[in-house]
Amino acid sequence: MATINHSSGADIIVPNNNGTTYRGLGGDDTYILSNSIAANAAITIVDTSGANKIQLVDGLSVASTKFAADAVQLTLSNGAVVTINGASNFDFDLGGNATAGTSGSVSNFAGFAAGAGVASLPASGSVAVLQMLLLQEQLGQPEQVVLLLFQNQLQALTKVALLLLQLQLAQQFLLTQLFHGLLLVITMAVL
Repeated sequence: MATINHSSGADIIVPNNNGTTYRGLGGDDTYILSNSIAANAAITIVDTSGANKIQLVDGLSVASTKFAADAVQLTLSNGAVVTINGASNFDFDLGGNATAGTSGSVSNFAGFAAGAGVASLPASGSVAVLQMLLLQEQLGQPEQVVLLLFQNQLQALTKVALLLLQLQLAQQFLLTQLFHGLLLVITMAVL
């Protein structure tokens, strides 16, 4: 994967090259994600210094997201995948576009995740997966965002439900045995 290093100034960066990692080297950089990203492209963004911003411009269609403790992966409706590492170092501007002089709804990484339906970011080493029809509702377009899968939490809830069911069955068995024992004691006392 090729790497494009930008300046130590405040750069406006429009990632669109397939197989490329975009790195800001300082300054308050703005990364604009738009429909100019080619179908099935793989793009990575890394920027650990400055007050940086990811702008998801109006009309950008996001098919799914994966949130990790400090990273997010956006799969666009055209199959392109944008991975943002060190995501806690970014603000996320939904609907903003620095080249047009507009600002949208700005939030930090946790707020961006919450807006996408992830109540709290997963612990380090795990990933919360949300499948969405479109992220366009948050970009000012009236499309419904649908939660199809919350992978790690769903698996955990399934395990808890099975354990509770096993506990309930064990409790019913013990109560039945206790009842039979009491009946036997009462029967013997009557005789």
